[in-house]
Amino acid sequence: MRVAGNKGAAQTNSVIFLSALLQESWLESSKLPFVLKGIRDGIGSVDVGDPLKDAMTRHYRLLTEEAGWVSAAQRIHDLVALTDLDDRVTATGVVLLVQ
Repeated sequence: MRVAGNKGAAQTNSVIFLSALLQESWLESSKLPFVLKGIRDGIGSVDVGDPLKDAMTRHYRLLTEEAGWVSAAQRIHDLVALTDLDDRVTATGVVLLVQ
């Protein structure tokens, strides 16, 4: 993330990258924990915020437009099933709070 130039750009880039990955058909619950670890390790700084909430919000909104909120909520639930508790809580918060 050092190539981004500043912390804000690094945050934005990591959200865009994770958002793109969340849309990939190969990404499933067994792979998401490793994807998140890789992105977080790649950020390499505590000064750059975690991209999960913003990326998950984008992804959930896209899914609700395509399939409705019930299917979108189920997809998010299934996708984060094997992630850490904090990540599951973040995803659940997105589903409950995003309109």
